[in-house]
Amino acid sequence: MFEKRIKERINTRFLKLIKNDVYDMARRVREYDNSLFLVFNTKSQKYELHSLDNKGNTFCATIPYDQLDARLETLIRKGDIRNRGYRIWEEMEQHNERLQKQQDAYDRSERRAMIKDTQSLFAKSAWEM
Repeated sequence: MFEKRIKERINTRFLKLIKNDVYDMARRVREYDNSLFLVFNTKSQKYELHSLDNKGNTFCATIPYDQLDARLETLIRKGDIRNRGYRIWEEMEQHNERLQKQQDAYDRSERRAMIKDTQSLFAKSAWEM
């Protein structure tokens, strides 16, 4: 039944459903979320994560690894907004704060350099008067 639903949704010849793999990731992904499944895209030569819960296109993400292993499970859990939504938001806020502090420090450094340069020019012109 599950495979039939998948085949109805992904009717392209270049997406191959992953049923079995060395580390049994296809089963582990389905255990995590029963709507998720893995395919291999023969066009891009990459693994992809898809979900039957998505409206229209089932695509969720391209797997950034050349092989299916435990890193995939970690990636899915870390990026799952349903379970980690608030935590993901906090991580983004902390990252943005760090970037803002770096930018502020850079701006202060640039202003100090400009002040130092202009201060010496003003001093020089004052002595020439």
